[in-house]
Amino acid sequence: MKNYLIIIISSAICLFLINNFALEKLNLPSLSNNVIQDSSLPVQMESKYVTDRSLWGQLKLNKNNISSSYQVSDDQNKIINLIESYHRNWLDGNTEKISKIIDDEIIRFRNESVTYGIESTINRINNESRGERPPGYLSSMSLDIDDIYINSEEKFAIAIYGLGVRGGARWEYSDLATIFQLFRKFGDRWIIVGHIESLKLDNVNVKYPPDSVPNRRAPFTFDFVYPVKDLKRAIAFYSPLLGSPDTSTTTSASFKVRDSYFELSTESIDSRISIDDGHANGYAVINVNSLKEIQTKINHLLNLDLKIENCGLDQCLISEDLSGNITVWKEHKPITSSAHNPKIISAQEIMSSRIYNETLNIINAWATNNYSELIKKSSENSIWIDDAYGVAKGSKEIKNSLQARWKLLDRGPKGIDGDIEIRNFKSKKLNNRFLTHLEVSLKMKTRPKKNINFFQMQVWKVDDQDFQLEYTFMAEQRKSKKMPVNSMDYTAYPVNDLGKSGHFYKVLFDSEPYRDENWFGFWSTTSVFGLVGPMSEDSWKPTSHKGNGYADLSIRSADEVYKYLESKGSTFPVIEAINDTSGIDSQPGYNQILTVDSEGNLINFSEYLEY
Repeated sequence: MKNYLIIIISSAICLFLINNFALEKLNLPSLSNNVIQDSSLPVQMESKYVTDRSLWGQLKLNKNNISSSYQVSDDQNKIINLIESYHRNWLDGNTEKISKIIDDEIIRFRNESVTYGIESTINRINNESRGERPPGYLSSMSLDIDDIYINSEEKFAIAIYGLGVRGGARWEYSDLATIFQLFRKFGDRWIIVGHIESLKLDNVNVKYPPDSVPNRRAPFTFDFVYPVKDLKRAIAFYSPLLGSPDTSTTTSASFKVRDSYFELSTESIDSRISIDDGHANGYAVINVNSLKEIQTKINHLLNLDLKIENCGLDQCLISEDLSGNITVWKEHKPITSSAHNPKIISAQEIMSSRIYNETLNIINAWATNNYSELIKKSSENSIWIDDAYGVAKGSKEIKNSLQARWKLLDRGPKGIDGDIEIRNFKSKKLNNRFLTHLEVSLKMKTRPKKNINFFQMQVWKVDDQDFQLEYTFMAEQRKSKKMPVNSMDYTAYPVNDLGKSGHFYKVLFDSEPYRDENWFGFWSTTSVFGLVGPMSEDSWKPTSHKGNGYADLSIRSADEVYKYLESKGSTFPVIEAINDTSGIDSQPGYNQILTVDSEGNLINFSEYLEY
């Protein structure tokens, strides 16, 4: 018996030495003894409603935190009541009452898209998510309205305020938004003529849930990359689902999915990335402000030799987690081009109205980074809101806002390294003011993946033919595609120990995950970075020193997508810890389809039923 033990132990030692020699030869660290911080998060092992149902559908408005300027004393209360009524009826899905408090020609921007007129706005509201909607509930969301600023005159008013959001039933989240609303008065009644709502723009003055509550406050953004063998074949497989690639090269194709890119690449960013047919082979590229900060955080958790390297025009850090899953961390490095001056391209150049030309001059000043021209056209108490920066009041704050935005963009000798295309310019006369709004595409020359679409609303005051810019709100706009895929819903990595891995990423993301059955999900700006723990010896597990992730794409119809995948000859595996049945797999609150794409990558599709 002892002899057998000696043989077994000797064999194990040999295998350990051989394995570590192989890793060392490949310059790959062995992670087994490299953990520095050994902490763990509690794990949930069943799918259930986890949030407080008593909060579902609640609306609170803090009347103790209102600043205002008004000409008619009763108008403040009327506008406050109107704001409260709008959100109350939105939560309840009562579009009949909403239609009575909004203008027939309302402009409404929410969830990165715009509607014009009452009919399209009401249709949009009918289909908007209010969190999961378990049977018997209109919403699993609660709203807190706070930090309200109102400026009203005899017939015209604006309001800027913060909105705290908390919701979810199984998938808990919290968020903050900034809202800009415009009102006009008919007789003694106020109605809403404009509404812009940005969840990208936090309001720090709004009471916010504690850090123990999972949040979607834009802690990070990330792309997800699949290695492919044949790029042309891979594009042909995904384009009927996602539309044509937004950008492409000879080695890659990128599909914009809100703030993220779903990317196909024939070029491996690292020798450890490869395709294992029928397995999850993808990896996340996580955008950060500082690679050195991430490097320091990782080295406090794991003893790894990490180097910052150039990746294209940016810099990247290629790392592994506790389970050997490869992740890429990227820091954007704005560049200065010596070749390009920005151009303004407008389909409405023939317009000769004064208000159009004034708006065009502001766009040109922004593109050429001409701060002095912007301020010259602004009123003394102008407010400039940019959901990439914040709310700026007065010339000093506006200057800081503009400079912060411009620093994020590649530049040429006379402004931004790109051209601006203007669409759908419209203006509306409101007594002594003009309300203007337009859609803008910023097309970068050097890096087309940095293209931006945004919606801009402005209020101009007219005094003796003098046009003064009072309010500007710029909000990033999603490029709409009517395709079977709505967005990239989540990505998932398998991990050996869910509790310890959850702690690892919580430190790196500085964010609390939400929990589901054997699952941690970290909210990014538009999708979820997920971790899946082992269920048994036979369940999905990571392969060390490899890209082990898959993406889940949110879809309108599971039946539609399943038929398409069948027509492509796709297979539908069953993998413990991911799905229960082959084909359309019914889960609490959603239907999913696990399949293998044309290149051998595992990919998932989900249709949500309670939204």
